[in-house]
Order: sequence, then structure tokens, then C-alpha cells
Amino acid sequence: MVTTSIVQLVSLILAALALLMGAYLLVIGKRPWRGGEQQPYDALLMDVLMPGMDGLQAAEEICRRWSRGTRPRLIALTAMAGPGDEERCLKAGFDDYMSKPVHMDELAEALKAAAGFRAAPKT
Repeated sequence: MVTTSIVQLVSLILAALALLMGAYLLVIGKRPWRGGEQQPYDALLMDVLMPGMDGLQAAEEICRRWSRGTRPRLIALTAMAGPGDEERCLKAGFDDYMSKPVHMDELAEALKAAAGFRAAPKT
């Protein structure tokens, strides 16, 4: 079981990274993310097992609302690392899949790929 202090520490680290990178923390509950309507984002790092609307449902909704060249790169962060989990995430619309614990070099590569995602969408 993860203790509250570990969760708080991870939250602080992520908040510090967000300040350094110009990132924002968005909490998605029962409604899908709609932030791209006000401000474009390069990437969305999304936990797959969220309460309310899970990450798979959120990714599907985002892909329905925005074309590949106009939406942010969707990066799945999940503890789901069983057979077929990566394929499920990619089928739902995620562009990248990372199982926890996430390695910083993998995250850096995914964010680098996101920098030019809208400019040159994959086919």
C-alpha cells in the first residue's frame, strides 16, 4: 500500500517539474478533458485508472473531439502492465504507453516526441 507521505512527495516532485517545464496539473473526474479549447497543450499524461471517467474512456472522448493533428499527444501512465494492457491503451487512442514505475528517460523521450506532434501528425 502506498502511504500518504509517498503520494505527497510524488505530487510535490510533479508540481516542481510542472513549474520548470511550463506544465499544468489537470484533474479530470467524471467529465472528459476540454482544455484544448482554451489553450493548446503538447501532451497529456494521463493515469489509466482514474476514478469517475477512466483514462481509456477519456482518451476515446478526446480522440472523438479532436483530430490527430489538433489534439495533444496522449501518454498513458499506468500500473496496468499485464498482457494486452498496452494494446488496450493504444486502441483507446493513447499515442504512448508507460507502465509504472515510469523511468525519467522514457518520460523525457515521450515529451520530446510530443513537442512536434501537432506540427507533424503520425499517420
